[in-house]
Amino acid sequence: MRSTKELFFRVNSARKTKSKNGLILSGRIQKGYLKTGQRVLFSCGLSNVECFVDLIWLNGKQVNECYAGKAAIVSVKSNVPFEDIKDLTNID
Repeated sequence: MRSTKELFFRVNSARKTKSKNGLILSGRIQKGYLKTGQRVLFSCGLSNVECFVDLIWLNGKQVNECYAGKAAIVSVKSNVPFEDIKDLTNID
């Protein structure tokens, strides 16, 4: 069984997109990697929200994946509206 902490993305800033179910996040991957289409969990207060990585930008270029130690901008989408977002971890 894989640990849910294989990915840890420290969110520095988050802003909502025009869609209430989307967020643009900037931060640094502390552990693991992110890839487009990946299912992830956001900490929202005491609960978690499942979402999907929609787009990833690294150094101003759109990429399919990004690894630990890299600062990235990430677009995520969910089936539910986002509230206060803390950090990101993978769901698998």
